[in-house]
Amino acid sequence: MSKRARFLAKHPDRFFMDADNRPELLNYLRQLGWLSTKEGILDVETPGDGNMNYLLRLQTSVRTVILKQARPWVEKYDQIDAPSDRALVEAAFYTAIKVYPALEGQMPKLLAVDPSARMLMLEDLGTGNDYTNIYQDAALAESDLIQMVQYLSALHKVQVSRPSEFTNPVMRRLNHLHIFVIPLQRENTNNLDAITPGLEKEALRIQQQRRFVDSVTSLGDFYLQDGKTLIHGDFFPGSWLRTSRGPKIIDPEFCFLGFSEFDLGILIAHLFLGHDTQSLVGLALDQYAEQSTRSLTTAQKCKILQFAGVEIMRRIIGVAQLPLIRSLEQKRDLLYQSTELVLSPSSLKQL
Repeated sequence: MSKRARFLAKHPDRFFMDADNRPELLNYLRQLGWLSTKEGILDVETPGDGNMNYLLRLQTSVRTVILKQARPWVEKYDQIDAPSDRALVEAAFYTAIKVYPALEGQMPKLLAVDPSARMLMLEDLGTGNDYTNIYQDAALAESDLIQMVQYLSALHKVQVSRPSEFTNPVMRRLNHLHIFVIPLQRENTNNLDAITPGLEKEALRIQQQRRFVDSVTSLGDFYLQDGKTLIHGDFFPGSWLRTSRGPKIIDPEFCFLGFSEFDLGILIAHLFLGHDTQSLVGLALDQYAEQSTRSLTTAQKCKILQFAGVEIMRRIIGVAQLPLIRSLEQKRDLLYQSTELVLSPSSLKQL
């Protein structure tokens, strides 16, 4: 069954965005008033991979914009169900940060939202790539990292007026499942040997470490608790965009009111996973503390490093693989580092 047929079977009255059906798209946008009768569609293209959502860059006779539709699955892995209401949470996120210029300036502006179609119209930040090439041989400039840490620090100070808009329970459970649960299930469907021959054995080794599994489970329980800090929820290089105006942050659909340590842990994990970014871990932690005007406690740093360890593990043996060009030995070393971060964070030099 095609994606269109699957979508309409679930939501027969909901608009299905399709780059190949321009007349239908034009009619939809004009009915909403998003395009005037004098504004025609000149070109439509798909920007990037569209990991979670279906994205289109729309060039009209007067501007370019991004259209983003949340469908009831993960766009890159459409066998995985995901709530389309995530678009509404993302819209609430953009609305919440509008009064914080330092944040709004580092993200695309929300131009319009159609709740019925789970559709957003966003500012087009221009052609650019994400930062996932840091896993290969691209450098991460210290100035870019500092800007991203400044963004996190500012985000974690946001006071939301409607906390009920940021519970995001289904997306949180989905993230929890893929970070803390599935990678450690021996019966998961990942064919790891097809990714790296011999990786299945390494996964089994870590899945059999009861103390590690119990610690990851405990961290997952902590992640699911309600907190008071607005977090991005998916702060990795795929959510960082290189633009002519500097680094920008995108895709906050996993946001919720939780704990800052999770966002920081994800950031730190990907510095460890990068080709030549491990030396930036200390800088990231120091900059965050400086921007927050108070030092991170040892307990906070331990939790950050533990979350980093879990993220490293799930990116090596979980479903959401990265463009990592690493040998089996290198992946084995990363899994060992993962266990050290989770089980003995207080012994690490980053503290």
